[in-house]
This record gives sequence, structure tokens and C-alpha cells, in this order.
Amino acid sequence: MIPSAEFTPDGRMVVTAALDGTVRLWTTTDRSRPVEQASLAALSGGLAAVLPLSAHGTIVTLSNDQAVEIWNTDPSRALAYACAHVRAPISRAQWSRHFPGLDYRPPCADRT
Repeated sequence: MIPSAEFTPDGRMVVTAALDGTVRLWTTTDRSRPVEQASLAALSGGLAAVLPLSAHGTIVTLSNDQAVEIWNTDPSRALAYACAHVRAPISRAQWSRHFPGLDYRPPCADRT
């Protein structure tokens, strides 16, 4: 894929794709200073196309190996999806091991 950039339908974000297969999502509230919001690095198969589907961070990628993937790059929606599919919330011991020095605040604490 050649490098490309596509604006989201509302024009507030842009999705860029690079020759190395990296896809990035940028906020463009100030078009002179875009801010990177998400990055999908080195997608397998090499990128053939990238298309933003919504203003909420949903994008579609098509690889040269014909794999189509839908990505949700909105952190709150991605977290809600992950929590809905998690089998058990993270324990205090796991939290301490992965996030040393941070107060225990598991993202899916309301799950039983």
C-alpha cells in the first residue's frame, strides 16, 4: 500500500497508513497540530487499504493477503467490549505484578 490518509465522516479525525503497515488514528481538532490517538503497528500481510467507518474510532483494514479486520480504537468502547468478554476481573496480585506502584483500579471491577 502506498501511504494514505482518510478523514472520518465527521472530519474530526484522520486515519493514516504507512508503507511499513502501521495504521494511526489522529484527532484533527487543530489541523496544524494533529494528536495521535491510536496506533496499529505492522499489520500482517501488508496493507492494501484502510477506511474509517465512523467518528467513533472504528476503522477497516484490508491486507494484501485478503484479511479484512474491523478495529475499534475508541478506548472506552474497546474497554467495554473487553470487559464483556473477560472471564474474571484482574486480582490484586495480578495488578501489582503488571502495574507496580499504581493503586488497584481494575477496569472490569463491576463484573462478578
